Amino acid sequence: MQDAQPIASLVTPRDEQGCIDFRAFYRSAIFALEKGAQGLCVGAAEGEYVGMSSDERLEMFMRARKAAEGARLVCGIGAPSAAQATRLGAEAFEMGADAVLLPPPSYYLYGQSDIRAFYDEVARKIEGPLILSNVPRHATPVEPATAAGLCCEIPNLIGVRDSSGSLEALNRVSLTGCGAARFVGRGDMLAAALQAGCCDGIISGIAAVLPELIAGALEAHAAGDSVRFHEFASSVEDAMEQIRKLPIPWGFKLIAECRGLGKASFAVPLSLIRREQAVAFKVWFRSWWNGPRGSGLFARKAAAPL
Repeated sequence: MQDAQPIASLVTPRDEQGCIDFRAFYRSAIFALEKGAQGLCVGAAEGEYVGMSSDERLEMFMRARKAAEGARLVCGIGAPSAAQATRLGAEAFEMGADAVLLPPPSYYLYGQSDIRAFYDEVARKIEGPLILSNVPRHATPVEPATAAGLCCEIPNLIGVRDSSGSLEALNRVSLTGCGAARFVGRGDMLAAALQAGCCDGIISGIAAVLPELIAGALEAHAAGDSVRFHEFASSVEDAMEQIRKLPIPWGFKLIAECRGLGKASFAVPLSLIRREQAVAFKVWFRSWWNGPRGSGLFARKAAAPL
């Protein structure tokens, strides 16, 4: 297996008028790539695609392609219908996407046979490389057998991104021997997936706002450095424990703000309780990032004897 690839799934920053802040978006893209990400993903769940117009999404695809330059670009084409996903996919490939990321349709619940028909229809019409995205907190869950079966049946379905918290789907895909790539969608799945040998990379918001930790964990694992790997994996879990206390992608946006990538914006007005949580989160992050489990990991590495 090749070394696992970190792909940063970018959040969508907005200004006070609700317009996409493309300067902050560009800063975030360049930041992620400079700090260790090897590709960008735009328009995924972390990017809040359900609240974006088609024009906004297409402009983000275009701008992300410019920011990514030679790096891999994955464009999220999640949509409530196969027809809309197909249109977005065709546009994404015209703008230079290397692959598109497709979750099941959101809001309505579907059966597994419906999911199979949905992916078969979209994949057949867009022709380019497609990654299935299982996001059970946001759309109909894709069962492991369905994911594995689709990878075997659809030639241009080249991978699965799983955000379920379980490794069952990635293991089932591995057992098929079809060669489909296996991506985790959550930072707290990364260490276990790497150790289980069912991980070819990560497509996640944490790889966008804390790319150093993800890249560090992957590099340590590839080098067989179990001590460093455990340190990085523990730090990723620290961050995810706090991020999980807030709705996705609020924690990622607050970290981005703390790191100077743009002011955090939220689709839903913050209640008093959430405002207090946001303040506490930023206090925690600044203290944690400046400590031994955050950026201190890299200081220790630099100080290590040759």
